[in-house]
Amino acid sequence: MERQLRTFRRIMDCIEANYMKDLSLAQLCEEVALSSTSVNGILKTYTDRTFIHLLQETRIRRACEYLEEDRLKIKEIAEKTGFRSSKYFIKIFKEMQGVTPGQFRR
Repeated sequence: MERQLRTFRRIMDCIEANYMKDLSLAQLCEEVALSSTSVNGILKTYTDRTFIHLLQETRIRRACEYLEEDRLKIKEIAEKTGFRSSKYFIKIFKEMQGVTPGQFRR
């Protein structure tokens, strides 16, 4: 169990360090030297979430920080947090936060 917890922390550290990049499950698995089944199993055990959900949560959490502290444009925040398009960023942000990034900022 201790080994699994250390692995979980490595996975989360990797997500935190790379959320702004085009991070895929395959890249994460390579980084932590585990199969996708193992990674998703560990994530489910500790968070009850999938890799994609955790990556999106990390990106949205960071986007909230940018919205609170900076005067960056929504498009710039989307790019800085790893979203390929501002339209998709706004969609995911609204799903997770219940408001658009612009509404959140106000």
